[in-house]
Amino acid sequence: MSRTVMIRLTSIRIDGGTQSRADADDGVMAEYAEAYLRGDPMPPIYIVDDGQDKWLVDGFHRRGGAIRAGLELIDCIIVKGTLEEARWMALAANKTHGLRRTNGDKRHAVRMALEQRPDLSNRAIAEHVGVDEGLVRKVKLPPNEYADNPQTNEVENTLDRLDSSERAKRQERLERVHPEAFEGDHPVVDPDIPEPDFVTEILDDGGDPIPQQCRAVFLQRDRIAAFLAAIDELRREIKDFAGTVAGAYMFLNSVETNLTQARFAVSKARPARVCPKCKAEKADCRTCKGHGWVNEDIYKTFVSQEKS
Repeated sequence: MSRTVMIRLTSIRIDGGTQSRADADDGVMAEYAEAYLRGDPMPPIYIVDDGQDKWLVDGFHRRGGAIRAGLELIDCIIVKGTLEEARWMALAANKTHGLRRTNGDKRHAVRMALEQRPDLSNRAIAEHVGVDEGLVRKVKLPPNEYADNPQTNEVENTLDRLDSSERAKRQERLERVHPEAFEGDHPVVDPDIPEPDFVTEILDDGGDPIPQQCRAVFLQRDRIAAFLAAIDELRREIKDFAGTVAGAYMFLNSVETNLTQARFAVSKARPARVCPKCKAEKADCRTCKGHGWVNEDIYKTFVSQEKS
């Protein structure tokens, strides 16, 4: 039985050699951060829990984007396993989804696979990593016989096209070989994992469950609360400063008015309730304008109109 839970970003470990890409893409993380801030639905990341640590296997760019967006929690699928198993699973990540792997990413994943399972055949390595068998043979060559050059890159670009056409077939073969380990794109989740770092359900201010497509927005509530607290602190500090000689010529009333307006504007951005009209199910809803959520003022207005 598979499930998605929420995990604290601070509890995720990424230093166990489970990153199968050669390099991270800052541009992609920035795009993902914008997506999280907009509240776009994002696929869950994939975690292996060894009983002590939670190792990230799939979703390094999503994790980076969530951190840049100021989130504290992120959707994840989790499975029990060892760090060694996590490293092996990571090599199969992104072969059928996510940011397209570069030739360097593929070579890096193949090298990792050869280090972890040196006794496996070239074909087994290729199928697990999701590359052509010829690339495995090339990576095995001595460095002076396999260098980055235009001819090599031209060959690998051809292999990329072959990889794309073979991905679905390879996934089907893996699922036939290990049916107990797959459900969709991810291994089945063990429901008995202890959850001190997990929140299986987040609620709106009224105690109602938040639909998956609105979770990213509601996870911004703590960030908005921090903004409001910062404005309040700034107001107090400016008041203190106004009482000094240096602040004698400051237009305190004008500053306070601007801060009050800023606080009001920020508070309007805080999601309070799942839309009471459409329950986050209609893109043309007039109450929430298709966002699926409303702030406290809009909610109170809706309730008042319903009563009248």
